[in-house]
Amino acid sequence: MNIELQERAVELSWLINWFREQNPTLASLADDDMESADFFAAEYIDSFGVIMLIEAAEQEFGIKFDEDDFQNRTFSKVSGLADIIRDKRTP
Repeated sequence: MNIELQERAVELSWLINWFREQNPTLASLADDDMESADFFAAEYIDSFGVIMLIEAAEQEFGIKFDEDDFQNRTFSKVSGLADIIRDKRTP
């Protein structure tokens, strides 16, 4: 597995675990289903949860989200958010 895929796996794993900690009903959902889901539409978290997610991800990965990230269509998918985080971590 190349470095980029390993890094994405770390971010995906962290995000999936974070969502499951916030919403225990997601424990039975397969990782692949969570990865492709729109977490707003699927109601994994509410608007307050988004703020918590942003703060937790910024702290965990040492990044800072900006307005462009929130406007990015992929932001609302777990896989898209993992890609955004990975891109921010890549120098």
